[in-house]
Amino acid sequence: MNSRLTQLTEWLQRWWWLLALGALLGAAASFVVNRLTPAYYVATTTLAARITVDDTTDESIRLAMSEVAVNKPRAIAKSEAAMQKSAVEWLPIYVQMFKSARVQTAVLEELNVGGRSKVPQVRITAVLVPNTYLIEVRVRSRNAQLSRQVAEALPGVFTRVSAELFGGQSAVAQQNLSQAMADVTAQLARTNQAIKALLAAPDLSSTESLESLQAELAILRQSRLALFKRSVEIDLTTLAASNNLIVVEPPLTPSESTRLSTWLVMALGGLAGVLSAGGLAGLIGRWDDRVRSAAALERITQLPVLGSIMRWATDAVEVLALREPRSPIVEAFRMLRTNLRFADAVTSLHSLLITSDQPGEGKSTVAANLAVVMAQAGLKVVLIDADLRRPTQHQKFAVTSQWGLTDILLRDPADWPGMTLACPVPDVVLIPSGALPPNPAELLGSRKMQQLLEFLRGTYDLIIIDAPPVQPVTDALVLARQVDGVLWVAAYGITHPGALAWSKQQADRIGARSVGVVLNRVPRRRHWFRSMGGRSAVETNRYWTSLQ
Repeated sequence: MNSRLTQLTEWLQRWWWLLALGALLGAAASFVVNRLTPAYYVATTTLAARITVDDTTDESIRLAMSEVAVNKPRAIAKSEAAMQKSAVEWLPIYVQMFKSARVQTAVLEELNVGGRSKVPQVRITAVLVPNTYLIEVRVRSRNAQLSRQVAEALPGVFTRVSAELFGGQSAVAQQNLSQAMADVTAQLARTNQAIKALLAAPDLSSTESLESLQAELAILRQSRLALFKRSVEIDLTTLAASNNLIVVEPPLTPSESTRLSTWLVMALGGLAGVLSAGGLAGLIGRWDDRVRSAAALERITQLPVLGSIMRWATDAVEVLALREPRSPIVEAFRMLRTNLRFADAVTSLHSLLITSDQPGEGKSTVAANLAVVMAQAGLKVVLIDADLRRPTQHQKFAVTSQWGLTDILLRDPADWPGMTLACPVPDVVLIPSGALPPNPAELLGSRKMQQLLEFLRGTYDLIIIDAPPVQPVTDALVLARQVDGVLWVAAYGITHPGALAWSKQQADRIGARSVGVVLNRVPRRRHWFRSMGGRSAVETNRYWTSLQ
């Protein structure tokens, strides 16, 4: 849990500016879009589908029903039920008709607001209320009064448009049915007269003709009844399609627009901006995995972070511990010194190799300043510039490199006690690189190098070796087995975790003892040692005690 919280804290420290920028841009964009979006007003009215048969119902329907059944009230009740069922079946059609351009154009023309050219001003939607005969109609417009007026005029306009659509078709059908019913009625009259004539003068030969006429009369009556039923069905369908909507809830003038609150929109936009920025930070983090925290450094190397050194402008050319001994950066080197002393109490650390994964990570700067702060603590320190490819210690301490390590290794060990070594700082002896040899790895791995280290151990309290980086050459690995401990230097935002882990694995394979790692060149805004996950002196002591 603590590890996850530490990672989250580090992630926020790294990307807070991007999250803040995303929130600011999201809120600003939402504000602009919200102000540019037109304000719409919605008026709502609720309509119901209802069909009844009473004395005002069309005469042809009532006459047809009287012909269909002897019991007229019962026929009316059945017809009402049939008409209600027909209305329910038409409800989905009503919803689609309310949305049609024909209805919208008709209502705008009735209100005299411009007809088709003004249709985009108004949007009409309709939905069925579940498990009811109700239709909820919504009218949206930029003008609140216009929305209410359109909602009020809709039922009447809808009825007129329905009558225009379905009335003509039913009229033609009723005309054809009327003609057919007239023909059947005339034929019924002729058949009845013929039956009456046969009954008036009966004889044996007319019996068969009478039965035939009676059968024809029954068929004609059934045909007329079917025509009446069909006429009623057409009238009911027409009535259900055009005369079945009543207003349940009249529309009101809307007082508020559909535009959301500006503050709410900005809050949502800011949240969306933060989420987008977080996603972008995650993608960048996956692509750019360079070390940016001490906690990550510990996970990679499985070593304690003994120091976190802040970046300064002239770290490549000067020893800050000499020029500004009270600087917070020098205090960080003193913290490193303290942590190394706890390591010394456990591992007998008399010789320390300082290296890194790649060039340019500041291992020479760390070696120089560490040597000075160690000497300031009362130790006799010898600093060896063993980077025989790109030596820099002579530049930092302003001494010559014409004579140095390579020259010592070419001498007879018997002459070493009488040689004079440079001492640019009290209690700090510097052995520069000397002339650069063609075979540095072989020279550093030679028997004489081991003898030199043994000789120096008898004279000085601590030997600090500035070694080349591990990745380009093997010089550091050759020296790693000859010292008591290896201190790794990783640069903030430069060191790649995979490469550093590989370098440490190589050192582990040859039996080198890694004592810890230093996070170097940390930006000023992040140089808070505890927040970077670095270990305090007490924690480092516990770490080494657990290893022991």
